[in-house]
Amino acid sequence: MRFSSCLGYLVYGLKLRKNKRLTEKNDITLDWDMAAEKILYLDLTENSQILDIGSKDGKKANYVINKGQLIMSDISKELYSNTAPFVLSDATTLPYKDNSFDLVTIFHVLEHLKNANAALKEIHRVLKKKGTVLIVTPNVNRFTFIFSYALRIISSSHTYPLNPDHVFEYSSSDIENMMKNSRFKFYKIEPIFMGISRILRLRRHCDQWLIVARK
Repeated sequence: MRFSSCLGYLVYGLKLRKNKRLTEKNDITLDWDMAAEKILYLDLTENSQILDIGSKDGKKANYVINKGQLIMSDISKELYSNTAPFVLSDATTLPYKDNSFDLVTIFHVLEHLKNANAALKEIHRVLKKKGTVLIVTPNVNRFTFIFSYALRIISSSHTYPLNPDHVFEYSSSDIENMMKNSRFKFYKIEPIFMGISRILRLRRHCDQWLIVARK
C-alpha cells in the first residue's frame, strides 16, 4: 500500500511539473485545443452571438472562439483582463432574453455550481434554435484524482491537493444522467485524455469530459 501510494505521488508530481512547463511555455492545454477544434465544425459567422460563462481572465474563450460576437461573463471581474464585452452574471440566472445566442461555452464551471441542472436549463433557454453549448468539466475518477487521494492519506490533509472549490465532480454515469435529464435532446460526451491517461485510454479514468449539445 505504501509503495503504491509513493508511486502515485511520484507520477502525480511529474505530471504537475510537466503541465506547469507546458502552461508557462504556451499557456495552452489540451482541453483548449479540443474545444477549439469542435467549434471549427460549427456554422459560425462573424455575426454569430456567443456567450462564454465563467470567463475569468478571458484568455481561454479568446483562444477557443475564432469568430462571432463574443460576450464574456463571470460572477466576478477581478481576474478579467480582456477587451471583449463583459457582463457580471451567475450561470444559473443569465440576464439575457430567450433565443439570444448561437453558441454558449462553459469551461470548468459546472464543478463549481451547487445546481448545475439550473445552469443547463438557463443555457438551453438563451440558446437559439439549433444553437450549441460546449462544456468542459473534470472527471471525478481521473487518475490525478486517485493520486491526489493517495497524497491526502499520506499528508493527513483534508484538502491538499484536491480542489476545495469544486462542489461536485462528475463520473461517467453522472455526466450521462445529467445530460439525459436536461432539455438537450442531442448531445455527445467525449473523454479528454491528458498525461498518463493518454497512454491507458480508459474512458472511466479520463481527465475531463467534453460535451457538445445542441438545442
